Formats: sequence, C-alpha cells, structure tokens
Amino acid sequence: MARSTFDLDIRGLLGAEEQLALLNLPHQLRRRLLNNVSKRVRSASRQRIRNQQNLDGSPFEARKGSSKGKKKMEAG
Repeated sequence: MARSTFDLDIRGLLGAEEQLALLNLPHQLRRRLLNNVSKRVRSASRQRIRNQQNLDGSPFEARKGSSKGKKKMEAG
C-alpha cells in the first residue's frame, strides 16, 4: 500500500499547495485520509474531555454545587 508523501496536520495549518494536493487525490485515498484524521480528532477530543481541559488547555470550570437539590433528593 502506498504511503502519503505529506504529513497531515489536524490543526488546519496546511499550506495552499498541500491543500490543492489533497483535493487532487483519488477518491478512495482522500476518503481514507479523512477517516484517519477524523479518528485522530475524536481520540484527541476524548482525551481532552477526560483530562477536563478546554481547547485552549485551560481547565474546565468547576461544577456549581447545589445544596438545595441534594436536600430534596435526600428527603425522599
């Protein structure tokens, strides 16, 4: 199986020539590359959510604790 001659960058920083080269790829190869990129994006998103980080690397905002809801739930 032939390997791609260029490296994929999932952050969207490909140059104009590389973008045009991607458009000129055969349908099957282009579909395979897009599937590969989408798998990488999904796994990176899952890991980011697991680590509770926003896209910029900052931590998620802490959840707002509601004592009112807990009291109602515990009362039965």
